[in-house]
Amino acid sequence: MEITEDAARLTVAGVSVTYRDYSDDGVHVIDGTESIAGGGSLDIALTWHSNLTLSGRQQGTKVTSEPGGFASTINLQQPVFNATGTLTTTIDGRVYQQPANGT
Repeated sequence: MEITEDAARLTVAGVSVTYRDYSDDGVHVIDGTESIAGGGSLDIALTWHSNLTLSGRQQGTKVTSEPGGFASTINLQQPVFNATGTLTTTIDGRVYQQPANGT
């Protein structure tokens, strides 16, 4: 795992992780990479990159569109979700998508 700070070293600016045969229960195994970067105070902008596979008791994936990944913004004063790209999680064939823009 790698954690990066902002230029002033006051807040976390990003986190990235690589999983290799990771399991915390012995029946689900995760492989791949995932990262998130960004932040803000009232306007939060995050960019997420995921390329994970799940094996074992269940089969699945968690992937973001490339090359830009999944970028989302939200204003905490007027909490409306907006994003570009996709974040798709599939578990045993069932597909889950991110919320719709404007919600």
